[in-house]
Amino acid sequence: MNNISTTTINPDVARLNAARIGVQYIGQPLLFAIGTIGCILNIAIFLRPSMRQNSCAIYFHASSWANLFCLTWGVLASMLATFTNNNPATYNIGYCKSRFYMISFSQMSSRACV
Repeated sequence: MNNISTTTINPDVARLNAARIGVQYIGQPLLFAIGTIGCILNIAIFLRPSMRQNSCAIYFHASSWANLFCLTWGVLASMLATFTNNNPATYNIGYCKSRFYMISFSQMSSRACV
């Protein structure tokens, strides 16, 4: 008797898995780089003396900081977990809760400023 089970992988599933890996290894760093550059440029623009007197620009400035914070806690932490094959969110409950709180807080504060 042979108890060895053989499994076959559906080609569609293999293509979806390859697309997921491509997005993780190419899309996340690209998103992080473009997003960080955009947030830093927004912060630089809204720090100009002519913009500091406009209340709307002050809110957009705060929103840019919140978006940068969200990128750092969201995308950067996810990239590090992907590239190092070590995700602290799977075994450290304190890290998982604080990361979720920081991402939620920064997203909500960004929306509240706009």
